[in-house]
Amino acid sequence: MIPFLAVIGGLILTFVLYAYVFFSLFKKNKLELLEWFLLSLGAFNGIGFGIVIWSTNQGKNPVDKSSLLLQYDISAVINYLMLNVILALSCVFGWYVGKGLLPVKGIKVQNISGENELLRNRYYLVAWLSFLLGIASYFLYTLPYGGFIKYLEYSKALRAGIPAVSSSFSFLKPFGGLTFFSSILFFGLALEMYSKKRKNKMMVLIGMLLSFLFSIYVLYSWEGRFALVTYIGTFILAYILYFNKSAFAFLKRLILFVVGAFLLVIVSDSILGETSEKLGIMEFFSKELSFPFMSYIAQAYSPEFRWFQDIIAGPLFIFPQKIWSGMFGIETASSFNTYLILGARKGVGGITGEIPIDILMLGYMQASVLGVVVIGLIFGFLLLVIDRFVQKISLKGIRYAIYANLIINVPIRSILYGDPQHIINRNFHMILGFLIVGLLVRGNYKKRNI
Repeated sequence: MIPFLAVIGGLILTFVLYAYVFFSLFKKNKLELLEWFLLSLGAFNGIGFGIVIWSTNQGKNPVDKSSLLLQYDISAVINYLMLNVILALSCVFGWYVGKGLLPVKGIKVQNISGENELLRNRYYLVAWLSFLLGIASYFLYTLPYGGFIKYLEYSKALRAGIPAVSSSFSFLKPFGGLTFFSSILFFGLALEMYSKKRKNKMMVLIGMLLSFLFSIYVLYSWEGRFALVTYIGTFILAYILYFNKSAFAFLKRLILFVVGAFLLVIVSDSILGETSEKLGIMEFFSKELSFPFMSYIAQAYSPEFRWFQDIIAGPLFIFPQKIWSGMFGIETASSFNTYLILGARKGVGGITGEIPIDILMLGYMQASVLGVVVIGLIFGFLLLVIDRFVQKISLKGIRYAIYANLIINVPIRSILYGDPQHIINRNFHMILGFLIVGLLVRGNYKKRNI
């Protein structure tokens, strides 16, 4: 009865969310960040929830995960699905409240070829500067480990939280992500130059290739499967967005993109060797998607709330861990979640990994249902702000390349990884990149109807 209820309830939740998204798609001929969030919520917390609960009850999940997941009864299944409904409605409400508070005042302007060419040249310089800064920063970071190649010998230990070498350059690690930003800009410029003869076209392609290859190295050294899938998926999604002509064509390409993304996850898992045992497709995804649903059981029985301290402390996560953890003693939501589930935090009692907090449970751990409502409102408003910010970028190729990366990193991945520290960490390259753009690119934004 419980697996049946989880599967049917998850499918109903997904159907309702997708009906809203498809109506929006055929009305606007595009998807905004809100719709991407709802698509992902339906996929992970609707379909994914049903798959995990069914697989667990069929004995297709590891014992260490099953102990919590088997505690779902009818009441827990219904409550979990209703919390997702509340999150979705709150996010939609926050989005439209944002529209009321931030009315569009732009007017459509003509594209002036001379101004656009000047912008392309400035973005071209920013792309190369970001690439060089990223390489230099990562070189200094890996230097105490013996350089780029030797560093790979320590990467697994570092990911597990085991400090292998004392380094004063550890704060430079995320700066290597500037090469991600560089390759995204080069790809956007390549889209701008599609079927057009422009100067620097060959150098743009060379820059894109070099920054892409070094970015793959950085991601491999970080041992992050989803980061690798996000990075590669960015270029595919940017291409789809740039050449979008109709809702039907977009929908067909979107389905292919989703299928390709799932295959990329499996391939990247094999390359990075994170799953030693051979699993079937159902077992693999059930194992990988279990942690948000485990978190619900752990949080439901926890008498302790965090009262929005994770949101208040959020801006501090842009700084190195030595500052927000060492100086201010801030514990992340994922660290607290790990403690509730495993009984100890990462680095204690042989625990080498952390159980990430998803956005639904991030809200729930703040103040129960009220926390879900508040987090939904904040996130919906944040999605609108980011959407408006990116849509004002004048150059279409740059706009969609950046937008594609943000689509995956903010509304999609936040469903599973909603910790403010994780959100800032995986978007750090964008934050740094836009600081450089703000300094070097004038006329980046024009008044546009959005």
